[in-house]
Amino acid sequence: MGKYCVPKEIRDLKPKGKMVKAVNGQYYVYNYKNIKDENGKWKVKMGEIVGKITLENGFIPNGSMANDSPDIIEFGQYKIILDLTKSIYDLLEKFFDKVDAMAIYNLATIHFINDFTFIKNVKSFYDMSYLSIKYPTVNMGYNSLCELLTNLGCKTKRVRALEQYLIDNSSKKIAIDGHDIKSYSNENDLASNGNKYQTFKSPQINVLMAYDIETKTPLASKTYDGSMLDKTSVKDFLDLYAFKNTLFVIDAGFYSNDNLNLFSKNDCKYIIPLSRNLKEYKEATADMNLNENFVYETSNKRTVIEYKCYSTANKKVYIFRDLNQSVLEKADYIKNMASLPDKYNQEKFNEINDYFGTIVLTSNYDIKPEEIFKLYKQRWKIETFFNYFKNGVQYNNIHFEDYYKTQGLSFIMLIVGLMYKEVMKQIEKIKGLSLNDLLLKGRFIKASKRGDYWYLANIKKDTKCILDTLNISIESKFKF
Repeated sequence: MGKYCVPKEIRDLKPKGKMVKAVNGQYYVYNYKNIKDENGKWKVKMGEIVGKITLENGFIPNGSMANDSPDIIEFGQYKIILDLTKSIYDLLEKFFDKVDAMAIYNLATIHFINDFTFIKNVKSFYDMSYLSIKYPTVNMGYNSLCELLTNLGCKTKRVRALEQYLIDNSSKKIAIDGHDIKSYSNENDLASNGNKYQTFKSPQINVLMAYDIETKTPLASKTYDGSMLDKTSVKDFLDLYAFKNTLFVIDAGFYSNDNLNLFSKNDCKYIIPLSRNLKEYKEATADMNLNENFVYETSNKRTVIEYKCYSTANKKVYIFRDLNQSVLEKADYIKNMASLPDKYNQEKFNEINDYFGTIVLTSNYDIKPEEIFKLYKQRWKIETFFNYFKNGVQYNNIHFEDYYKTQGLSFIMLIVGLMYKEVMKQIEKIKGLSLNDLLLKGRFIKASKRGDYWYLANIKKDTKCILDTLNISIESKFKF
């Protein structure tokens, strides 16, 4: 039984007196009988197929509708995303063979459109979608997807080569940050109580990502033990890739003298804030007489930034105070004084009055202070990107018990992120159109099979205008 290729949970669903066999990730049920061979020895002879077994539906006999191929499928949203993200599939084919590239792309597409999807449910989404027509030879069965994720997690040469390609072709302005994900598996090697335990009330895993803040492109991804601090895991992360002539714009959680040295290797630069408990921060803010200023302007904000800077040990320290933000933070503090007098009071207000709206940065990049400030402000883009993972595609919890599958999923997250970047870049052509709006409009378009042809229904006029603007061509009738 140790070599039996059918999992126990599938065998438990087998009808009595039948046998089950795995074929291309599906489990088919057969009649069988015991016969004697010419030597008088008993052996099993397989008979005709009588049905199949799935974890969701159990034994499905021949003649059941569950065995019928769908003749009405989800078309619009899949057609839109496949057309807008063709460059992502082309990228995958640079580093993976066609079979693996199709499986990775199909899995990422299902996640992108339907949010995070458990492996056992992927085949159902695939069967009911345009993917099954566009990529009819790809195997999206449970076993095949488990093998795919495992291979992505333990045979990483192609994964790292693709990520290195993205890094080499980036703007070289890179943010690195971590995304904490709740884990429901106590057996996952990466699941541990971490910094979000009070929020999650369960173990977590941490996904570290590199992100191009200029082009809004995710570049690399790896999963780490949930108890590991970002300042520790980033050492391994930096060692995986060749970063040269790169500007790292990073968060305070990565600060350490060792890491500053790592961020300085191979002619790299860094911009990093100092947390308030550091000696360097206290030294920098001992005198808050900021006697220089510049105007910081974005599409929706214009404010005056007061600052001062000084050099120390091959780097510079910058103290910036945003006057608009300072006023807002003071107003919030005063408002809280009335309702929470134990925590907010006049004495403490007087102590921290000069620090409202203040940030302290250190950098080895010798450029104007206003440029340092602007570059650091661009780091918010990775926070927006992580917000998409959390609230958009719903990568909020993981049930995997396997280290390698978890690592493989982090690569799928990267591909989903690349798809998001590509789609968002293209829908900017249409004012007021959100990703959710686009997918909702596409969801109305169904494909119905009649004979050898598929016919499209529910193509609304405004949707057709959007598709034309995005250069997405659809025919009312097509054949595969």
